[in-house]
Amino acid sequence: MIVCHCRIVRDTEILEVAAAEGPTLGAVCRSTGAGTVCGGCVPAVRSLLQRFREDSFEPVGARLTLEHALAPQLARLATVQSALEDSHAAA
Repeated sequence: MIVCHCRIVRDTEILEVAAAEGPTLGAVCRSTGAGTVCGGCVPAVRSLLQRFREDSFEPVGARLTLEHALAPQLARLATVQSALEDSHAAA
């Protein structure tokens, strides 16, 4: 899955850099270019690195998806959206 669309950086590339050079945002940005153009991918890169640090998936060669990496955030957004819809329906 492409994480950085400006530099066409995939999640697997980010994880390979994290395994080889350390799971830091600086190392990933320097090696891949992710986060160096518009910065829109930085939250997704941080999320991938956090999960890497927590050893919640295989470090090198793992096939991750952005959806998997952002699952907790997406669940929270769904909860907020549902609450907003309920409040609008009640009004």
